[in-house]
Order: sequence, then C-alpha cells, then structure tokens
Amino acid sequence: MKMKIGSELIGSGKLLPKEKPYEVYDTKLRGFMIRIQPSGKMAYYFSYRLSNHQRNRVKIAPVDQLTPAQARVKAEELYAKVINGVDPASYKRESRISARTTVGKFLEEEYRPWVETTLRSGKGNVSRIKSRYPDFLNKPISDNNFRWLVEKLRLERQKAGLKKATIDRDVATLKAFFSFAKERGAIPLNPLSGLKALRRADHDDEDDKRVRYLGQFDENEEVRFWAAIESREERKREERRTANEWRRERRLGEYPSLDAVGFTDYLKPMILVALHTGVRRKELFGLEWSNINFHSSEPTLTIPGRIAKNKKTRHVPLNRTSLKTLRDWKSQSQDCSGLIFPSKNGAIKTDIKKAWGGIVTEAHLINFRWHDMRHDFASKLVMNDVELNTVRELLGHKEMTVTLRYAHLKPKKLADAVASLCEEDQSPIGRGVQSIVDIHRPLRNGENEISASH
Repeated sequence: MKMKIGSELIGSGKLLPKEKPYEVYDTKLRGFMIRIQPSGKMAYYFSYRLSNHQRNRVKIAPVDQLTPAQARVKAEELYAKVINGVDPASYKRESRISARTTVGKFLEEEYRPWVETTLRSGKGNVSRIKSRYPDFLNKPISDNNFRWLVEKLRLERQKAGLKKATIDRDVATLKAFFSFAKERGAIPLNPLSGLKALRRADHDDEDDKRVRYLGQFDENEEVRFWAAIESREERKREERRTANEWRRERRLGEYPSLDAVGFTDYLKPMILVALHTGVRRKELFGLEWSNINFHSSEPTLTIPGRIAKNKKTRHVPLNRTSLKTLRDWKSQSQDCSGLIFPSKNGAIKTDIKKAWGGIVTEAHLINFRWHDMRHDFASKLVMNDVELNTVRELLGHKEMTVTLRYAHLKPKKLADAVASLCEEDQSPIGRGVQSIVDIHRPLRNGENEISASH
C-alpha cells in the first residue's frame, strides 16, 4: 500500500490495525514507510536494498515520538548512507555495540553467537578467552592497556613453565576476538595487531623435541597400557549389565547391551586408529566417514586440508588393525554420515582428558600424553627400517628437520654403515688408510729410508 506519509494521514484514522502487521510506503521518498501492528502501535521505518540485493530495514522511531516531517528527515539521512555504500542497519548496530563497554558483554552477546556458528572450534575459543583472561572480562573493550597486559601475562606464564606453543594459542584466540570487535566497529584498532608469536623451534606439535613411545623406559609399558584399556572396556560392560538388571527389576526399558559390540565407546577405537595412522588428536576429532576409503585394494584414510595442521591434505594407508577397527566401529555406530567420533550431542569433540587420564594412571605410564601415540607410530616405523622421508609423508611434516628427531632410533644401522668403511675387502678407502699407516710406521733394523719407501 502506498500513501503520502504526513500529519494528515496519521490523523485521518485510515491506518487501522489488522489481524497481521502491514506497511504503508511513502509516495515521495523511496523506502520511507509506516508499519502498523495488530495492537495498533505504529512506527516509522526505512527499507532499502543492498548492493548484493539483500533487503533490509531500519526502525526510525515510534509514530508518537516523531512527527512525519522529522521522521522523513531521518529517512533521507539513511537514504544518503545507502547511496554512499553504507549499510544503515550495520552502522546503527555498530553504534549500539560501541555502547557495550566490557569485553565480557561483547564476548557473550556478539562474539559467541557468531564464532560458535562459524567455526568448529568456536565454543572452545570462547571458553579459552574466559578461562585464560578472566581479569579482562570486566574491562572496557576500548581499554588501551590490553597489549601491555597480554605481554606481561605471557611473560609470567613463561616463567611459570607453560609451553610457548600453548601461550601463543591463547594469544592468537584473543587476537582473533579483537579483530572481530574491530570489524564490528566496537573498537577502532586491534590492540594485539602486530604482536608476534613467541620464538620457538621449527617443529611439529610441541615446544620440545621429545620422542616418547611405548616401551621406551620400561618394556612392560605396552602390556600395562593395553591391560588398562581392556580393563576399562570390561568395567563399562559390567556397569551396563548392572544398570540393565536394576532396570529390569523395575520394569524399565533396558539400555543396549555392550556384550555384543566390539567397543564400549569411542576411546579404544580412537587409540587404535591413532597408534596405527599417526593422526593428530584434532585431526582425529574432525574426521568423517567420507574420509575413509574402505573399498580400494589399498584402503586409505584421508586427512583433509581443512582439519590438517599444515592445511595440506594427506593420505595414510590403513593397515589390517586400523581397517578392522574402523569397520567394527562403523558397524556399531548409529550415524555413519558425519563425524567418525562425534561427541554425545553429535558435534565435534573438544577434549577427552578424563577418559585418557584414567588409562595413563591405571597403566602407570610416566609422562605419556595422547600426542605421544603419534611419536610411537613414527618411532616404530623408524625402528622397522622405514625410510625417514616416508615417515615424514605419513606424519604430514612440512620439513624433514622435524622428522629427523627419530633418526637416532637406528643406531646399529648407522654404526654398521660407518664400520663398513674399514672393511678392506670391500672398501678401497680402507686399503688407502692401511697404506698411510705403512708409510708412517717406524723403520725396522736393516731397512733404510729408500727401501721403506718402496
């Protein structure tokens, strides 16, 4: 409906409420309109279309707060913004955001809704900011001291023994938060812009160059490790039997039995896949069934670049153990269209510390982390005479220098290579060394210098 919006129209009694809201557009100024609610309330609006053809509107004010002439002036100002490429709704929203002074408010009301629907790690990013920087939450988001505070805080954390990689991840998460705030107009500049990561060695996932594998310090480590895993499996089966017995006595529906399935939950299959493919924990969390090629003559697991640490897709062959594990896990999984190891609510997992910690504690493993199963994978390959470059490709290392940390696991082979140079029947170098020894031995009685030289 179109009419000239003015005092005459407002007082005419023509704008009667209807069963549903409706709009009356002005005949002179494009986009200027009045919206009438079923309750009888009316408000001025400005409606417009963006360059991407998206339709949007901005509320100017209730009709009883501005005269039609005043509302028209506001609408003309908004129209001018659209002509100049400015989205009035975005501009108004940014002004509103600027009034929300604290980091905590902006985090909850603006950043959380966006990041949790945009990034898989969104929920973890919000939790990281709140747990690592609790003193920042009540500070104004425009505070000029954030850079100094972050530099001070990361120095304190270094002294406390935290790894540089961990500190860098925390800072990067906060830095991304401030970048979002800048984009939304809440702050003019990102206070952490230009702040460099702490200097650390060029390696894969850790600050140190450690190599830790099962059986490294104690030949029974691997036995205890698997005993702990099987013990956990049996406990969970027994707990399910007990629970179902209790429910049967009360004539309640029983839970599915765990006696007939290969795994009681995600932990054992995840461990088996990690030990036999070397995939990183976060890569494992993000794997989907579509990444597994079961039907090829050489089955493979594909780590897509979107979840790979170095953003490059790689393909890892599946051996008998990893292939059987994945097939068995798939056969008992309810949903085989998405994630291989989803969380209880179907989303991507973010942590398995409690379950993993129980295994490590029960097996009495010293300083053995989830990531060390990746070291175990690489170490066992090297000890089985697999070439280092092949190990590098399987692990997805960018540089050979990272893979070289495992080179020392072939000490006998390296020693044999050096020793072979001294075998005279095989090496002309060995014979050359012997000639030098002959030249420099002391002269025996009866030998003169000329005979010695010949």
